[in-house]
Amino acid sequence: VMHAPAGESILAELTNRRSIRASLHADELVRSQESAGINIGYGPEQTAAPGESRVYRYYADTRDIGSAQLSDYGDVDSGRDGLYGAIVVADKGAKFYDSRSGAPTSVGSQVDVHLPSGDAYRDFTLNLADDDPVIGGSNMPYPSAVTGPALVNHRSARRPDSPTQFSSAVRGDPATPLLRAHAGDKVRVHALGAPGNEQVHVLSM
Repeated sequence: VMHAPAGESILAELTNRRSIRASLHADELVRSQESAGINIGYGPEQTAAPGESRVYRYYADTRDIGSAQLSDYGDVDSGRDGLYGAIVVADKGAKFYDSRSGAPTSVGSQVDVHLPSGDAYRDFTLNLADDDPVIGGSNMPYPSAVTGPALVNHRSARRPDSPTQFSSAVRGDPATPLLRAHAGDKVRVHALGAPGNEQVHVLSM
């Protein structure tokens, strides 16, 4: 997850370590034709060959963007295979800090955002992904066995069906992200459906 204040340009360098071509497309952000990230029509080549690097340039013109999906259009199955992320746009002049160390940063799914007004909040981003064609179906009885990955930020955590399945005290913390904040902290959560999903998702907090 990349973070930027409104009114700034974003340079994203992609180094392709896959065995097929890869690209980086950002929804909602202003970009030049050379940074679209999708090969369409007679436009310039948008992808990077294996081992190659290229820079994509975006402009975050307004904080109303909120969060924008990053996707790879280098191959038909890239979204399903996991090359995706997000760009989160905050207020103009915002500064970003690592939630654990307090060090300045512009990347991470959990950051602290400090605004010029002196206000601050914790910013969390969740990318929800699945490859199950049936689990969201409306046929009875409702299917409950998930096939393929069901991921939150590229991680899954299977728990037994029991009254303590969500208890970290009993079972330890899950591999999926824990959104940590102190009492009284302001919090902003971005939930995105990753490319290649078979189902829609609902987030409840």
